[in-house]
Amino acid sequence: MLEEHVKLRCTIVPEWFGDVDPADPKVQKILDTGYVFCLPNRDDKGRRIVVCQMGAVNPKDKAISPDDLSRAGFLVNDAILRDENNMVNGFVYFIDFTGFTAKHMAFWGTEMIKKQGHFFGRYPGRFKEIHYFDTGPLFEAMFTIFRTFMPDKFKNRITMHGSNMEDVYKRIDKKLLPRDFLPDDYVGPCAGTIKDIIDDFKMDLMKRRGSILRDQSAFSYDLKKKTADIPNESFRKINLD
Repeated sequence: MLEEHVKLRCTIVPEWFGDVDPADPKVQKILDTGYVFCLPNRDDKGRRIVVCQMGAVNPKDKAISPDDLSRAGFLVNDAILRDENNMVNGFVYFIDFTGFTAKHMAFWGTEMIKKQGHFFGRYPGRFKEIHYFDTGPLFEAMFTIFRTFMPDKFKNRITMHGSNMEDVYKRIDKKLLPRDFLPDDYVGPCAGTIKDIIDDFKMDLMKRRGSILRDQSAFSYDLKKKTADIPNESFRKINLD
């Protein structure tokens, strides 16, 4: 896994990982849209929850590319994985397709969707649950391509909620979600507004900017320097889920 992860960052899709600065105006712009952000509190299993709003970015915005969205997304993932608790407990993804249109589908394109498949088996995060919300025919077309690269382990952790938020609340406690995702008559605790959550998350990223940039520069991969492979039989196999 370690070698594959370094290859992912350095040779397979270096454009997603190299010099991704939290202070970059383009990164800040993407985060401000609410495309991807992390909720502040853990669930009852100690996991952080990452929200991805697929319809949040304007597909007509020529200043932002699908690669830019991937850079911002992995910046968020990398930031979460810096916490050992998240490495151990894993995390939950809530992927919201509200507002996702044919223009968004064209913006991503089939080649970029296939490119996302490089992620599987090469990224160390423990994705314990993946929840899809407000999916439709466009999602089905996109997901048909994406799932061909997806290991069975990931497929078995996916829950499709249709457009039923009440179904989501059974899996993700209301108190963990943004006010924007809750019923108008709900008066209980919540994570705050999406804007406030994003502002706090951006502030946290900026506090750690120096270490984030330093860690990114620490990765390199030179096949010429690789030593001969050691037979796998020499080590006990460790399974991580």
